[in-house]
Parts: sequence; C-alpha cells; structure tokens
Amino acid sequence: MESYRFMGKSFPWYDAREKALGKAIYAADIKLPGMLYGKLLRSPLPHARIVNLDISRATRLLGRDAIITAAELPNIRFGNFSNLVKDRTLLARDKVRHVGEPVAAVAAADESLAAEALELIKVEYEELPAIFDAQEAMKPEARLIHERIDSYQAAPGIIKYGNVCSFSRVKGGDLDNGWKKSERIFQDTFHTQMIHQGYIELVAAVASPDISGRTTLFSPIQTPSSHYAHLCQILDLPPEKLRFVPTKIGGSFGGKSTMDIDPFAVLLAQRTSKPVKIVIGREEEFISTGSRHPCTITLKTGVMKDGTLTAREARLIFDTGAYADFGPGVASEASQQVHGPYRIPHYKLDGYAVYTNKPGAGCCRAHGAPQPTFASESQMNIIAAELGIDPLELRLKNALTDGCRDVIGRPQNNLRLVDMLAAAKRWVNEKQQKPRPNRGIGLACGTWHTGGRASSATIKLNADGSVRLLVGTVDVSGSHVVLAQILAEELGISPEDVVIPDMDTDFSPYDAGSSGSRVICNLGNAVKAAASQARARLFDLAADKLEANPADLVTGDGCVQVKGSPEKRVSISELAAASYKHPDGPILVSGSACVSSPKHDPDKTEGLVFVSYNDMAFVIHALELEVDDKTGAIKIVDFAAFHDIGTALNPLGVEGQAQGGAIQALGFALDEEIIFSQGKPLNASFKDYRIPKAVESPRVATFLIEDNAGDGPYGAKGLGELPAIPTAPAVANALYDALKVRIKDLPLRAEKILTALNRSKLPTHP
Repeated sequence: MESYRFMGKSFPWYDAREKALGKAIYAADIKLPGMLYGKLLRSPLPHARIVNLDISRATRLLGRDAIITAAELPNIRFGNFSNLVKDRTLLARDKVRHVGEPVAAVAAADESLAAEALELIKVEYEELPAIFDAQEAMKPEARLIHERIDSYQAAPGIIKYGNVCSFSRVKGGDLDNGWKKSERIFQDTFHTQMIHQGYIELVAAVASPDISGRTTLFSPIQTPSSHYAHLCQILDLPPEKLRFVPTKIGGSFGGKSTMDIDPFAVLLAQRTSKPVKIVIGREEEFISTGSRHPCTITLKTGVMKDGTLTAREARLIFDTGAYADFGPGVASEASQQVHGPYRIPHYKLDGYAVYTNKPGAGCCRAHGAPQPTFASESQMNIIAAELGIDPLELRLKNALTDGCRDVIGRPQNNLRLVDMLAAAKRWVNEKQQKPRPNRGIGLACGTWHTGGRASSATIKLNADGSVRLLVGTVDVSGSHVVLAQILAEELGISPEDVVIPDMDTDFSPYDAGSSGSRVICNLGNAVKAAASQARARLFDLAADKLEANPADLVTGDGCVQVKGSPEKRVSISELAAASYKHPDGPILVSGSACVSSPKHDPDKTEGLVFVSYNDMAFVIHALELEVDDKTGAIKIVDFAAFHDIGTALNPLGVEGQAQGGAIQALGFALDEEIIFSQGKPLNASFKDYRIPKAVESPRVATFLIEDNAGDGPYGAKGLGELPAIPTAPAVANALYDALKVRIKDLPLRAEKILTALNRSKLPTHP
C-alpha cells in the first residue's frame, strides 16, 4: 500500500468503550413517559383457516383502541424483504400458514396485562393439512399453501408457480456436449439445515406519536432507508407522518433486515396516542424472524481424468417457509454460487425457493452462498480422492484467473484465487509434515461479490472547525470508524475529530443499508467523493489567505499548507470560520456512489434477481481438526483464513470480521440447527440451540492478500460475508482426511460421525 496517514492503520470501533462498559442504549432500553407495552397473538397451528376471531373480552379489559386485528387494516400485500413477492399481510386475514404468524396485536400499561389480554382473545381455527418438506411441496399434487400465487405482484423476472415462489436458472455452454467430453461423472446429494443468526439482542421497537400526528419509530434495523420507505408503503402513511431513528444493533447478520414488529408498534401508538414498546422473547425470535434457508442440493459434475472440470448440473431446493421473504434472492444467488470459483465451460444450475408451512427463512450472512459452497467444495474433494489428485492442486488447475468470465458472462479481472491457493498450500504443507492419528486437514474456497446499490454522504464543517459526517447506515461491523478514516485521510485531520451522528430519516442521506459486504465499497466511495469537494472548498479559501495556487496546496495535521513550504499554512478551523463569511457560504457538501457492474449475458439467466454486483473477492479456509473416534466429537486444532481484501483499510477491523465470521460459521458446520416438529421449533432458546462459545473456539490466523485493486476506496474490497462461506466444507473435508468418512448432511454432529464410522466398518460383499 502506498503511504497514507490513516489508511491501513488500526483504529477501534467508535462505540467500543461504550458497549464494553454497558453504556450503549438499545431499543429495549428506551423508556418514555406513559409508555404502553405491546404484544402479538400468534398462531399455534402451522396451517389453518380462521373461522372466528373474538376480541370482546380483551376489549373490555384494554379498550378498543389498544387492539388491532386484520379487519381494520388496509388489505395491502407486501414482501418482507425488497418486495420480491408480495404475498403477505400484516396480520393473518383468512388463514394462518405457519406457527407464529401474527393474528392480533395489543397494547397495555404493563407486559403482564398485555399477556392477559392475549389470553382473552379467542380464535376459532379449522386446521388444514400442512406441508413441512420442500420437495413434497414441489410435487404437482401438493396442496397449495398460497392459492392465489398467480395474483401476487413480484419483482421483474421472478418465475413463480404452484408452491414455488421463485425459480432461477443459470446456464452456459452445451451441457450435453459437456457430458460427452467428461471421462468421469460424479453425482452427490447434500443437505444443509436451517439455522438462526444467533444475535444476542432481542428484537425490539418503540413508537412515539406527537401532538401533530407524526410518529417516531426506534428499532434496530440494518437497512434503515429502505425500511422507512417500506413502512410508509404498507402502513399507507405519507413520509412526513413517520420518522425513523434506528438504534444500536446488538448483532444482526441479516436477521434485522425485516420488520416483524415495527408496523404494530407504529399502529398501536397512533391508535392509543401513547408511546408503545414491543420486545419479543427468544422463542418468538425463532418463529417470527427469518433464519438461514435449509437446502437440498443435487450436484452432478463431469471431469477429465487429469482433473479438468468439464460440466456441472445442479438442482438447489430452498425451503423458504410460509412466505417468500428473501427466498427468491437466496435461490438466485445460490444458482450462481454453486458453479464455484472455477472454470467449468458447460453448466445448468437451477435454484428453487419453495413454500412450506414453517416459519419463514430470510437473510443470513452471505445469503445463498454457504449452502451451495458446502456441496460444491465437498464434491471437489470427492473428485480429488477418486482421481488420486491433491485437492488443492485440483483447485489450482481449475481456478478462475484474470480475463475469465463469471458464471453469468461478466468479464472479471484482478482475481487473486491462484495467489491465495499458493499461500494456503504453504500452510497445508507445514501441517502435513506432522501427521497424527485421527487428525485431518481440509480446505475450501468461497467467493462473494461486492458493490451494488446506492450510497450518499454529507459533510458539514462547523464554524469552529469540527466535522460532521452524515450517512444513512447503522454501524453493525465497525464501518463508521473506517468512514472516519477516509474522511480524515482526505481532509488532513484526525479520525477522532470526525463525528458521525446516529442515522435519522429526518436529516440523513440515503443509503441502501449495511448488508451484502457493500458499505465500505459504496459508502466509502461516497464519503471520499464528498471529502474531495470539501477539500476543494478549503483549498479555494486557503489560496486567498496564503496567496498560492490551489493546485500547490496539500492537507495535513489539521491544516492546509503549501507543498514544500510547510511554514506557509492555515488551520482548517480558521478556514471553516472564514467560510461562514464567504459569498459561497459554509462548507456543506455531498457525494454519492453506486459501484457500476458490467452487464451480464441475459442468455445465460432466467428468473434471476440481484445480479448487479461487481468486484469478485475470494476466501479460503484451511483447518486442522482432531476427531475422537469413540465419541465422534470434533476439536478444531488450528484454523487459517486467507482473504482477498484488496486493501485492508483498518486491519484490526478486518481481522475481527474474518475471525468472528469463521467462528460463527463453525456453528453452522458443527452444531447449529433449528429442529422442528409439525412446524414448531423444539429448541427455540439459547439453552437448547447451541452457538459457539468463546472458550471452545479456536484461534483463527488471518492472512490478508492485498493488491489495492478493489472498486472500493483506496482499492478496498468487501469482507463481511466471505468468512461465513467456506467453513463447513473445510470441516467436512478435514473430517474425511482424518477418518475417511464423508458426511453430506449438516451439521456434522458427533452421532452422525459415529454412524458413518460404524457403517464404514461393515464388511463389504461382492
């Protein structure tokens, strides 16, 4: 990296101290005078017709204004994320489609009174047959979960029919010819489970009306601009009647992209003319907020005997639950991801998002990538073992390189996968020099794209020289300190001198939100563009005072000075004060960015959404594990994460993301799974749903591959999703290396390992 003052330097999160001392205020901490407490009545059945809804007894307890049913709401259908398929209403109208679907909402002076009111609401249901398996739901004779699916509005290009709310296809080459050329063909079926994002903070919302009839909403949403617009739409509210102030987020990983309780807090506050707070319990979390989609992947791959990949066909079936939510986006992404970061000339890759009578699945870190990557990277090792080729060499032989086109036909450059594999090879070779019983080494590759969707930023210099940076994001991953570094780098001030106020739809500029590894690349570019304008204004002001040409000026140490003559300088605070008396007025500038993406080949796609991304980045996870062959327990001995980062703007933050994501992904690989019985989760608590603990977690060594070639500021690439992608297949591959058992069904629990071991010991018969 070239010489920078602040880029490439480590700075702690803005609010690290506040959070460590327990001083941070979250939505559930908010208390307002006269506040009521809201609760939702949820369906106990997975599929049923609502015959009668009697609220008379609850009305006598609370009053009619404190109770909401579907009858008094506008019949507006919407989609819970990006309106991909508008298939749901705020409250169930004619029938319920999953356990936990909200049927009514109440507000009371305290939580116990609200709970009592829910018990007084009587709902008469006519139970209907339910479908809990996505493959069963796809059968032509299957009962329709949404009888009117043809009438639902959907995003352009979405293909829906029967219980399939979205079908996606990616194709290229001549598949029949690919099979003919293949000397070996491998076919395997893999399954991944539904998991919860595992955040600690419970979902909460507080809505407060004012005397003018305007309502302010506080909640922990990671996509505030789009969330605000979405709320106005489904509540049929003009934007001037709603203000949204997102609160600090105590973990999200995609889970707080949607709006399960926010509309009810607003509606109850408006009806009662009092502030209303809703906090849902942990069990409600598991039945009402979108988790990671379970998926069944059938993968067929053709290969030459020397390891050259020739053809691939895939069928990915995602269980999206009772409503589409982000299922179409996940299926769309997965049908691209299952190709892998390799050259495969002939392919047909199909993704299905399918309705079932289970609680919905939504956004979870690296949506649509961990599931197909588990399948494709596991099969790469299956192929390598059968052909007698080193798994790493097989990947090197087929890796994407500069000049290749991606799976949907876009040209790609600055691809560092070969360099990363070379670095991983050194790590693996060192480990292989010390083989031990029941120990295995495995690796897997993953890829993600960064860029896409718009960002804007506004910079304000006050008369005292203090700097305010206004952005439309919530800091969920330490991004704010990096934005401050960018602004400080451009203006020659210290990052500590940059204040970033909390997002507020009353004054914050638009941003597409903290998701998809896009913030630093898109918003960072917007901040850099705005800072360039602010610097130009400062140079114009300084040129008059220093009697110099603006082209001869530079910034640094809080001053503007003449190149080569550091004694000729003027402070930025003095220039900021001068701007308030200048004909052009105070310095208030804005910048916008939306990383452009090369056009994909439309002949290669059907039914895809979210293809406008750029900047392919890679990750490799390599690890060593030890298996107890008596209990099946796995212990991760060593873990290395190799990241194609472009430029590490804040190495401390990069390492935190890489390490935290890897540990989180170990939960997906080894233990986590929401277990259902008749559509109801049986382990909806952190007592029964096991997430990785710090004391059990291995040290994760991070290796950053930098080339300053990303589309983000100073050549950065996105990082947030990448650590979640290749961990599970790396563990599965290491398990095979240790015990020669291949498990294709996540999670890799001890009992599965013991079963596979016992099966492998059975005598074979000719």
